[in-house]
Amino acid sequence: MTEPTAALMVHAVLLGERIDLRGFRPEGQVHQAPLAWRTEAGELVAVFRFGAIVFFGVEESAQAAIIDTLKPRIVDPFLVRETESAVIAAGVFARDEITSDFIALVDVSDERLLTVADVLAKSVALARDEVQVTSVFDRIEPFARDLSATGGSSIRFRKLASMMGDALGAQARIVGRVEVSDRPDMLWERPDLQRLHAAVSDEYELNDRARTLSQKLKVVEECASALVGFADARRAYHLEWTIIILIAFEIALTLLEKAGVIS
Repeated sequence: MTEPTAALMVHAVLLGERIDLRGFRPEGQVHQAPLAWRTEAGELVAVFRFGAIVFFGVEESAQAAIIDTLKPRIVDPFLVRETESAVIAAGVFARDEITSDFIALVDVSDERLLTVADVLAKSVALARDEVQVTSVFDRIEPFARDLSATGGSSIRFRKLASMMGDALGAQARIVGRVEVSDRPDMLWERPDLQRLHAAVSDEYELNDRARTLSQKLKVVEECASALVGFADARRAYHLEWTIIILIAFEIALTLLEKAGVIS
């Protein structure tokens, strides 16, 4: 493989739940979906509606300035931002190739760079989703352990409802924010870009990670449904006994009245 003649640093950041790009028309725009533009210095920036931004060769200070301009458009910004970095090799290569050190491209055209940007943006989104699902698993575990040890006698409905809310929230974010299997429009008529996208996706294990998340969400959903069913059954059981006690109390009062014990 030919050694690269230059290196281009690429940095992806997940800023929030999503970015509202309606009416946003940056100077130097080169692409619509994803929205991408060239800065005055010629660096490429790509923004994705599901909350990610990808910088190519942009200095940290310039990255911060660009993010500041987008802050009013970031919906539910994250205090802790997921990031992903890579090195793109710029040189004379016979084909696109992924190595342990860099992503080698035949050229550094906007289309090729945006193909890489799509994968890195989805990678940081998945990283956030992985954190969310792990958090939900951590919350479910004590409920399951208590159910096994005590039969669920100490499970409180409010805590269970809160956990269910976390589970549903994680599911909504994962399902609604980004579809890993979706391919950028630019790939449809470019077999070379399709191969590049597949290679970079494999490197970052997008499909495997998405499948794992889907399986974990299914387990979360099943556990949450089981716990809610148990809580409903327990509430119904308590309600039945309350009704029985009230009926027995009313019968006892009636008998006492007839016996003349009370008037």
